[in-house]
Amino acid sequence: MSANKKVRNAKKTVVDGINFKSKLEAICYKILIDNGFYPEYENKKFVLFKGFKLRKDFHVYMPRNSKRSRAHELMEEYSKNILPITYKPDFYLNVNDKNVFIEVKGKPNDSYPLKKKMYFCAMNEGTDEAYFFEPHNEAQMNQLVSILKTL
Repeated sequence: MSANKKVRNAKKTVVDGINFKSKLEAICYKILIDNGFYPEYENKKFVLFKGFKLRKDFHVYMPRNSKRSRAHELMEEYSKNILPITYKPDFYLNVNDKNVFIEVKGKPNDSYPLKKKMYFCAMNEGTDEAYFFEPHNEAQMNQLVSILKTL
């Protein structure tokens, strides 16, 4: 899986001293605050896949990682550790002892669909009651608030 690509057209925005990665995240934050909810921004990190070291007798050959085209490079032995795959939802709230996670999405990057499935699998195996919301626009954010008020 490639590294997360920057989402196109996302404009970093600062609200209440918080550096949001997009205007849409900032709008969601303001809607939540205006409705009496106090979200924490990107403070929960989930390890979806643990990293590991390659065995000494497992040999991996591939072109060296460079910014140039790999088409003309010779392969070399890969000896780096395999990094973990992690996921941080945009917002976390505790509403009446229920865990609420919110992922604001304009246009998802290339890794998000897979990470979302892995996250759902991890949460499904847990025992705590949890809610996940993925609003894509202001109307869906308002619907999210309406649902939160019923919890």
